[in-house]
Amino acid sequence: MIADFWKNKNMFGFKNKMFEELKNKRVLVTGPQRSGTTICSRIISHDANLEYIDEDQVGVDSLILVNDLFETRKNFVLQAPAISRLCHLIRADVVVFMIRNIKDIIASQERVNWQCEAIELKKYNKTEGVIAEEKYKFWYYFQKQHIINYLEVKYESLEKHKLFIKDRKNFKIRQWKKE
Repeated sequence: MIADFWKNKNMFGFKNKMFEELKNKRVLVTGPQRSGTTICSRIISHDANLEYIDEDQVGVDSLILVNDLFETRKNFVLQAPAISRLCHLIRADVVVFMIRNIKDIIASQERVNWQCEAIELKKYNKTEGVIAEEKYKFWYYFQKQHIINYLEVKYESLEKHKLFIKDRKNFKIRQWKKE
């Protein structure tokens, strides 16, 4: 299901609660790095009153630690783009996969000088290419057929939410952390 939350919605009756239906869930937000996983996770946390957990708090790349989190905790959203290749194996109530234009992802990677392309490509047995393309191929042709409850969220659909900051020129790689 592709979530374009603002289409056909009466904004006055909607009260900026795009993800209220995720209340009392264990949610994984993933996708390519720089695709909007952080802002989407923050919005879900706000709208559904869920605890926000960043992948750095759990172990960026550990299926065991991530599944342990999903088995032992309740009512949270985990922002974890680095583990997207394993999202079909994670015991989340809902997997949210971010969809963003690849050119915009690359521009964001360049803006923050993101240096993990080669590391991420190795996870897909690749030595060259664009990691966002590889992640989307793997998602579309394999992973989503193995996940019962998922949402594909378009980055652009988040722009009307009150937490979304449109001007991101001065954002850092972890824009929500104090540098």
